[in-house]
Amino acid sequence: MAQALLKLAQHDFPGQHAAAARKVLSLKGLGKAYKAQQRVLDDINFDLHAGEFVAVIGRSGAGKSTLLHT
Repeated sequence: MAQALLKLAQHDFPGQHAAAARKVLSLKGLGKAYKAQQRVLDDINFDLHAGEFVAVIGRSGAGKSTLLHT
């Protein structure tokens, strides 16, 4: 069974009201494959709101750069 190398986590902090902020980016079902058998990103979903800070972290080869360049 394949294990996800890149995980999306959301943490709310005191005083943060991102849900009420204007949505500036929305990704639904994003995927990337270099060959038919080599899917490197699959079904990525997230929303980014004005004023939010986002960090993409993961181990080497997890797909961070691929996600940001896609």
